[in-house]
Amino acid sequence: LPFSVERLADYKITIAKVVSRNFGSVVVLVDGKPVGEMNGFLDVRQPLPEFEEFVAPHLVPGTHRLSFVLKKSGAFALEGFEMTPLPAAVDHFVISQSFPGYVSRMTPGLYPVGNPKITWRRARVTGRGIVHLDAQLTPNTNCHAFAATQIECSRPLETTLRFGTNDGAIIWLNGRVIFKNTNKRAFQFNQFAVPISLKKGKNILVLLVSQAGRNWLFNVNLDTYAFRDSWPDF
Repeated sequence: LPFSVERLADYKITIAKVVSRNFGSVVVLVDGKPVGEMNGFLDVRQPLPEFEEFVAPHLVPGTHRLSFVLKKSGAFALEGFEMTPLPAAVDHFVISQSFPGYVSRMTPGLYPVGNPKITWRRARVTGRGIVHLDAQLTPNTNCHAFAATQIECSRPLETTLRFGTNDGAIIWLNGRVIFKNTNKRAFQFNQFAVPISLKKGKNILVLLVSQAGRNWLFNVNLDTYAFRDSWPDF
């Protein structure tokens, strides 16, 4: 089954399948590479979802092919499929040391870039752009820390910044506050979405993430692949 995509991205494939007692399992492939397996056998004792999702990583603009290979003899049928581009993870961050106190409001001099009292080091980042601050900084109760990344674009770009934080956060883009919500909360991946304008060249994204107790982490994604993120040279 041929399909086309218009931009470079990871894509979620949502497949609407038909289930039947005569159907079996298939391997799902994109451009000949397996992305998962799908079962079409109807068992009333263990009903299957009629939609299944897979991820096809790093598809370039152009035409691609979705195909299926039966694992055993039999048949398989589907009603259709849909391709949805996934946000791109931002995964090059530097983080500051941990500072005592939960930040609940803006104060003069809070922006950290250029502050000689702050030391920066590269953060460890897990899949999908998640940074676990509680595993990298102490103290990690009733405190706050900063994180920063450099986003470089070859042209001006309008996109959406998606992120989640535990707990509250203040976010600056090129020195301007674009988000402030200091409420204590559990982490939800990509909980918030903020439209942003990225300039041609280097853009500096800075987060202040406060911590009351227990988990302390954040993630950042962008709704575009037309950028390169790197560690800022502060």
